[in-house]
Amino acid sequence: MSIAFGPGVKFGSFNFAEMRRFAADTDNPMWLRIWFLAMADANQLGHAEYGSTELPEILNTTPATVRKAIREAKARELIRPESKSRCVVVSTLLRKTSQNGSTCTTHGIHPAARRIDLSTPF
Repeated sequence: MSIAFGPGVKFGSFNFAEMRRFAADTDNPMWLRIWFLAMADANQLGHAEYGSTELPEILNTTPATVRKAIREAKARELIRPESKSRCVVVSTLLRKTSQNGSTCTTHGIHPAARRIDLSTPF
C-alpha cells in the first residue's frame, strides 16, 4: 500500500507499540502521553476511539486529569479541536494509516456519511 502526504513531502513511519510505551511513561506530561496513545491507536481518519472509562484506565489517571490534558494538547495543536476523552483526533496531515477502518461512532462518521474536510490540520 502506498501512503502519500503530498508531492515532494518527506515522511517516515513509527512503531505503534513504541508509541504506546511512550504513552505509558509517567515521566512524560499527560498531554504528550495522550498524543502518543492517539498516534498509536488512530484509524484512517485520525480518530482514536476509547470506551467511556478506557482512556483514564489506560493512562492510570482520573477522568478530570484526562480532560485537562486533552485541553492542553488542543492548545498545543497536537490534536484536533473536536477531540474528547471518548475520541482523540490527530491530524491526517501528521499520520496516515491503513489500520482500524474509517468510521467514528463518537463523532457519527460512517462510510456513507463521510463528508468532513480532512484537508486542513486544524
